[in-house]
Order: sequence, then structure tokens, then C-alpha cells
Amino acid sequence: FKVVTAASGAEGLESLVAEKPFDLIILDMLLGDMSGLEFIDTLEKLHPELLKSTPIVFHSGKLEIPLSRAVGVIPKPTNRTDFLSLVKQFMRSDCISHLDPEKSTKIQSDSK
Repeated sequence: FKVVTAASGAEGLESLVAEKPFDLIILDMLLGDMSGLEFIDTLEKLHPELLKSTPIVFHSGKLEIPLSRAVGVIPKPTNRTDFLSLVKQFMRSDCISHLDPEKSTKIQSDSK
């Protein structure tokens, strides 16, 4: 994988535009300058084509995640091995190729 990190939602939005295309966005619900949902709303307003072509997976410790805005959730806490395994599962899954909220998935980690 090539990984691009961002320290804030604004930096993440800049990276998405500057370094596109991305295969997957792993998005925390709390970004410091905005929530994960605000990030998606901003992306939808400014660059709807990126939102339509790039699947989003939330990385969160919250139990209730709006899967209508993402293709799935990687739960926190998750160790590195499980995290990479879950990312690979999302990259292979049908929900990535279809970007269909009805096919959203919560892939569980065995780590606690």
C-alpha cells in the first residue's frame, strides 16, 4: 500500500485533490478541525466526483456509525496486523467495486 496521512480534515481534503486517485479512504470520526461526517459533506460539496469514485471506511471506536456514508467500519482498538488484514478485506470486497451503501459492511477485528 501507499499510505498518505493527514493531520486534519482540511489537510486530508487537500491531499485527496493533489494526489488522486486513491483506492480507499480510511477516515476517523474525530479529525480535530471537523468530524468525519463533516469531511464527507465537504468532499461532497467541493469534489463530488472523488466521493463517488473513492470508497470510505470509518476507523472508529463508536458503536453507531452511519454506514450510509461509508462502505464499512474498522473498529478501534485494532492492532496493526488486524488493521492491515481488514484493509485488505475491504480492498477485495464487492462493496469497494460497487460503492453501494446498501452493500456496506462492518468487518470485525478479533483484537480487543
